[in-house]
Amino acid sequence: MSKRVEKSGPEGQLVSRNEVRAPRQSRSRARVDAILQACKELIVERGSAGLKVQDIAARAGVTAGSMYQYFPNKTAIIEALARRYMEEFRGTLGSTVAEPVRDLDDCVARLHQLLDQFFAFYECEPVFRDLLVSAAADKSLQDLDIEDSRFNAEQVFAFCRDLFPEKNWPALHEFLFVCMHLASSAVQLALSLPAERVSIIDNVKLLISRGALERFMSS
Repeated sequence: MSKRVEKSGPEGQLVSRNEVRAPRQSRSRARVDAILQACKELIVERGSAGLKVQDIAARAGVTAGSMYQYFPNKTAIIEALARRYMEEFRGTLGSTVAEPVRDLDDCVARLHQLLDQFFAFYECEPVFRDLLVSAAADKSLQDLDIEDSRFNAEQVFAFCRDLFPEKNWPALHEFLFVCMHLASSAVQLALSLPAERVSIIDNVKLLISRGALERFMSS
């Protein structure tokens, strides 16, 4: 049975919920990269629902037995690929929250900017679009999505908390977590309904508003 892990690794690196052997040598890292690249290519061709371990191994040029040295099952491979996308977006998140906010309007503007960046990032990544949609039916990916939302909320909280009285920080933190997870869900919905994507994102922005944040300003 795979081992479950419920926390982030050092420096916010997402930790797999399935026990995975971390590659230490360059040859092993190259093999893991080849496996993930093969998984990515097959998702583009067939979707994640049609993935088979044997096909991933064949595309990567490794044996199934060799692949199991690094990943205990197909879910672990998909999780590892999803983590790479999530960690890549964290670079965008980091640049947006690098400077402290000036005021409440700046805070709202940057939260809306993050939502736009989040959507644009995943719109350009057909593989992760597939994984986001698949998350609705995959408990492991759901858990990873929640973990990612918590991390993103922590980063946003750190850059805007000084605008608010300290006694309201716990409630603000919870609100931001809900916002981050709502953004993830909204992106999934917008990607599934491209004709309505603009209105979906705009409606989420109405929820993440100055009025919503003003509730946490009272001393």
